[in-house]
Amino acid sequence: MQSKYEVLGIVGEGAYGKVFKCKNKENSEFVAMKQFKEVEDDLVKKTMARELKVLQMLKHDNIVEFKEAFKRKGNLYLVFEYVEKNLLELLQEQPKGLDPSVIKKIIYQTCLAIKYLHDNNIVHRDIKPENLLVHDNLKLKLCDFGFARTIKTSREKLTDYVATRWYRSPELLLSSGYYGPEVDYWAIGCIMGELTDGDPLFDGSSEIDQILVIQKVLGNLPDNQIEMFYSNPHFKGVKLPDVPKPETLERRYMGKLSKQAISFMKALLNPDPKQRLKGDAIFSHPYFENYSNPFPPNNNFQKGKKINLNLWKLVNNNQPKTNDRKNNASLNNNTFRNDNQNNNSEQIPLNNASSINKVYNENNNQNQRKIIIYF
Repeated sequence: MQSKYEVLGIVGEGAYGKVFKCKNKENSEFVAMKQFKEVEDDLVKKTMARELKVLQMLKHDNIVEFKEAFKRKGNLYLVFEYVEKNLLELLQEQPKGLDPSVIKKIIYQTCLAIKYLHDNNIVHRDIKPENLLVHDNLKLKLCDFGFARTIKTSREKLTDYVATRWYRSPELLLSSGYYGPEVDYWAIGCIMGELTDGDPLFDGSSEIDQILVIQKVLGNLPDNQIEMFYSNPHFKGVKLPDVPKPETLERRYMGKLSKQAISFMKALLNPDPKQRLKGDAIFSHPYFENYSNPFPPNNNFQKGKKINLNLWKLVNNNQPKTNDRKNNASLNNNTFRNDNQNNNSEQIPLNNASSINKVYNENNNQNQRKIIIYF
């Protein structure tokens, strides 16, 4: 790290490591470097491997650019483009909410990034203000793919304990284990509300309270979700209150958002994932009528390359055999450097990831509102 990058300071810290602002000595470019702590926990290693795998597949104008990865003294480092701030920091600068035109610009770009992921059969599962980075000109970059995973079929059982509580959809809260990309659009709806007045839309203090807060604003859950609630042993002995007169999004954001904007948010926040606004329908909604991308790229919806990576070896201390390295070709210059004790960097191609996408229970700190930049 010392030979190529100059460390300028720490810009974030999380459960798995730190994020540094660095300067590339070769081209004077600023980068963000994510350092993973050396761990023995297999679940944490799978999270690291999963993030590496997903990052190798992605290339989109609204997704943070992954530059390289290397290992030094047992720690894994990921290098990304540097982005000045995240949405939480932007809200802290403007605690009463953002201008409607700024909100539209941010939400539009977020939807572009999410649609790209879903077109590549990837669900992010942790959309929140801290994971939406913005340049000073408001160009947005989605980051932190530690909880992202590929989805092969709609009947594939997935981990339900993922997204930060305030942005979890009803199907995640009810722990059915069966959900799809719709969970990401629900989170966008939550963020849209938060950008409007500076307050989290659904700020529950627990899983059961989260459900109650959602009902307070949107009304009773659909019958099938109420049935799921009462069949879940986690909520045994708890009775859902009847909410005949909810607050409604219209009342909450009256005078702050246009009718089209509230209609759009309401469509994103449909408790029934089958009825939730998603995909191409996002951009044909009246909210985006006659609206175009404020930062049009040359190839906006580039198809991600399916790259097989030997990630399990990379996140462990076990070194690949010399013969393995000779037999594996480098992929698009995306190589993993392992610095040995003599500080001689070896280029190790990323190959053959298998069985990385096993379902597991991720540990996720809930309602941590301090400024953290995750990638």
